[in-house]
Amino acid sequence: MLAIVALCACMCAARSWAQETPRAGAVSVNLLGVVIPWIDARCEVRLDSTQSVHAAVLALPMLQHWKGYGGSVGYRQYIIPEDGTPAIAGLSVGPMLAMISWSWNEQANREKDDRVSLIVAATLGYKWIWDHVLLEPSVVFGVVPVTPSDSPLSVIYGSVGLYVGYAW
Repeated sequence: MLAIVALCACMCAARSWAQETPRAGAVSVNLLGVVIPWIDARCEVRLDSTQSVHAAVLALPMLQHWKGYGGSVGYRQYIIPEDGTPAIAGLSVGPMLAMISWSWNEQANREKDDRVSLIVAATLGYKWIWDHVLLEPSVVFGVVPVTPSDSPLSVIYGSVGLYVGYAW
């Protein structure tokens, strides 16, 4: 609860510093991939004043005994634009679909075949843009309807992100 209050306070304080210039797109990378070894790089393109689409490349080089590579696509609806600025800044929600191909990462156990997981999720994020620099904390909640029983993903999926990048 304290984290939610702190995030809301930061959002209100940063609104006055954020750039009000409309942006057509952005590229960003998840900084939390440094702490937890994964790569999550994405590109977002504005459709109109409150909507955008995004695509991401995912690489999970060492998760338990598996390594995974894949991608995701999603749609965002900006429900609270940053100070009247057209999308791609402010509070956003939307659906996301991801697919990850898993390979067993240990040479000793050759009986493990490759696996594929499908993730159906919802995203919630808030993006600030200063000049061309962006910062976006986000959370993803979803289900994994297609995954093998011994893959590293459970049936319920959740992740957090802290994205930094460039907006044009």
